[in-house]
Amino acid sequence: MMFKQAISALFIATSLPAVAGAQNICATDSWGAFLAPDQQTFERRELIANNGDIVVMAFEFGELKGEYAKVWLFARFDGDCMVDAVSLGSYAYLLDPAKPDAPRQYHLDYYAADTHATLGFYDTKPTYQEIRAEAVAALAHP
Repeated sequence: MMFKQAISALFIATSLPAVAGAQNICATDSWGAFLAPDQQTFERRELIANNGDIVVMAFEFGELKGEYAKVWLFARFDGDCMVDAVSLGSYAYLLDPAKPDAPRQYHLDYYAADTHATLGFYDTKPTYQEIRAEAVAALAHP
């Protein structure tokens, strides 16, 4: 339920039109907390188009906090359902509590219905342009 509310908030925040059948279960619902904003604020960063069609919607998240903190999320939608997504995150369980000042590690993940793949790990925060290119490529060839 939390994910449905969070994804609804993404749609309201991005001004996408409502689509009939919004109560349907979306393919990515099973990934709930991994894709939902949780404690983070977010905003739509851009719509990435191909020949004038919206292909990918990019979101930028605020301060890293919560269990599944994200930096950016790139998602493809079918109506009001997220079909698949790529996110750059830095999850709390990857932090070493014995080393609170240690640098964060980041990971790039692909999510679709019943599918998860880690696309890479980063010892420093990559640039938006790097991750944008990797995300668009991954979403173009799921």
